[in-house]
Amino acid sequence: MALVEPLSIGAHAVMRSGLEAGEQALVVGAGPIGVAITQLALGAGARVRVLEVSPYRRGLLERLGVEVLASMDDGLADVVIDATGNPASMARSFERARFGGRIVWVGIVPAAVPVDDPLFHHRELTLFASRNSAGHFPRVIQMIENGIIDTSPWITQRLTMDEVPARFEEVTAREGLKTVIDVD
Repeated sequence: MALVEPLSIGAHAVMRSGLEAGEQALVVGAGPIGVAITQLALGAGARVRVLEVSPYRRGLLERLGVEVLASMDDGLADVVIDATGNPASMARSFERARFGGRIVWVGIVPAAVPVDDPLFHHRELTLFASRNSAGHFPRVIQMIENGIIDTSPWITQRLTMDEVPARFEEVTAREGLKTVIDVD
């Protein structure tokens, strides 16, 4: 159940994008929300590629059977979903979308994100914002129960409540996705 909320944020981002089966999706960033978006895009029948700089997180995503890139190539996508929360990465979304493509910015940043207006207009792109789970909990729970969403890569560490004070710094420095604290 600890995964339902981030997975629901991913479900909302995919829904906002209008992603359809057979379309090419590029997910930028493979933190918890990026992994959620990847799994929901796969569940929608899309062909998914993921751009992620962390070797550790690229390894986690390769287990899902998607193409994982350390740096961007020349491939363009029908839908680009940026989950980095990085203004420079978000601005590059316009370069990564094909003509008529759709872009979704999931990360919220406290800074302006520049828009390459000539490219935005030339490619006739559509930009969406996505920021919440918007009632997707029941559908996500059903997808987990039906095996459509694979939760195995998510829990990268488990702790007991007694271990938290001594291991807090170690856990927060790790590159894992989610640490679960078992409360008895």
